Amino acid sequence: MKMNIFAVSFVAFACAMGAFAGTVTEITDDMTAQGDWEVTVAAGDSNVVTVAQSGGGKIVKKGGGYLVLRKNSTFTGGVELQEGFVMVDPDADAGTSGTVNCTALGSGDVTILGQRSGYTGYCELGIVGAGKDDTRIVTVANNITVTGTSNGTYPALVIYGQKSVLTGKITAAADFYFWDDFNSTTAISSSQFNRYLKVLSCTLGEIEAVGTIGYAGWCRFVLAGKVKTPKFDLSIIRAQRSYDKDKSFGNNNAHGAFVFNVPCEIGELVDNHRLIYCAAANVLPGTLFRHTIENTGITGSVLGMNGYGSSTYYDQKLGGLVSSPLGHTVKWGSSEYEWTVDGGSSKTLTITGIAPEAGETERELVTCAWLRGAMNLMIDAYDGFTQTFSNRTHTISKTIRVKKGGCRMAGLVTFPNLTGITVDQGARFDFFTTTSNAVTALTSLTVNGTFTMSAAAAASGALDTGSPITPRLNLSIG
Repeated sequence: MKMNIFAVSFVAFACAMGAFAGTVTEITDDMTAQGDWEVTVAAGDSNVVTVAQSGGGKIVKKGGGYLVLRKNSTFTGGVELQEGFVMVDPDADAGTSGTVNCTALGSGDVTILGQRSGYTGYCELGIVGAGKDDTRIVTVANNITVTGTSNGTYPALVIYGQKSVLTGKITAAADFYFWDDFNSTTAISSSQFNRYLKVLSCTLGEIEAVGTIGYAGWCRFVLAGKVKTPKFDLSIIRAQRSYDKDKSFGNNNAHGAFVFNVPCEIGELVDNHRLIYCAAANVLPGTLFRHTIENTGITGSVLGMNGYGSSTYYDQKLGGLVSSPLGHTVKWGSSEYEWTVDGGSSKTLTITGIAPEAGETERELVTCAWLRGAMNLMIDAYDGFTQTFSNRTHTISKTIRVKKGGCRMAGLVTFPNLTGITVDQGARFDFFTTTSNAVTALTSLTVNGTFTMSAAAAASGALDTGSPITPRLNLSIG
């Protein structure tokens, strides 16, 4: 049966953009009641399932077109997405307000084959959440497994609208890329740069990827489960699609935000213009935070030691902070671009260090990150590790303690509000800044390890505290 796509109330924003411009066929039979249902939909066409599916069968999706699942169903065989698109778009029968438990994918697991040998093209699961004036919270409980890979052109998961919740585990055998849909979120908030303030795209559960987890988009995500990956890349290039209404947004994205609720295992987090919020203590232990200007130009990132919209701060542990490249072509100051770490309530950011490269015994991380707020900084790494802060005015108003490893101030760096420095036995502090009056508020300097001041720093008067200090110094100038 052929049908007018506007006869059903699904994904109207995508229809208007021409995403479903071809033939639309309504499926009104229970296709899984008697076994597996292999459905092939040609590219540009759409099959819309408007009746509940039952039985033990599995849905096997082939072809480059769309299979749209609208009804809560009980089939147990799961969904295997080999090619094209499967879109979950619950109709009003699933619920019109509050939490809507969407079972359009049945009760089995979802397998996305992704990009693999012999196939390069769309292989994408879409979840349609609430629209601008929709109060629903669409919840999907299926586990999702991605057996192939995905990328910035062919993501494995796209979230439409807002307020979706995925409670199942996402497991990826290679790279796992996802994003929020541009057109449907534009209908909720037209701002690109501040859309994350208006649109909570999705709350995700546990995610584990053997390869990189990559994201490009504009909205806010909550990571309610543990994320495990060697690399979480928020700087990827995102390919535009033919139906994207606004062609001005380029090939990447504007802002976007992530809220981490539980401790994760992320080797490296790469970003160039997002906001990261920590809604509990030590949610990113050991993670290397790398700021890059690749793919977008020069923009800033924020790491909040607090939850989104919350004034409650938490202690946080990171592997370290690094800038790639270090020398951006802008002047340095408190308002320039890099990682900004927002702390408060006298909580402590602890740098635990990153292991040396193969064949090395030492590791130095150099960053222009901006530390600000009523926070402490602690270096608690290993003997061969150094965290260097270069060319930035930091406004943290508490203390720095080097417990193990080294901390270095270099270049034009200043800490005008810093009140205390402590260097434990066996630890190192290199005071190499060349800016005069770099630490004017310092009232306590306790050194039981090694404090080294460069000749240039000494000549510049950088250690000008404005008040008498009586430290126990193992002081080397040179």
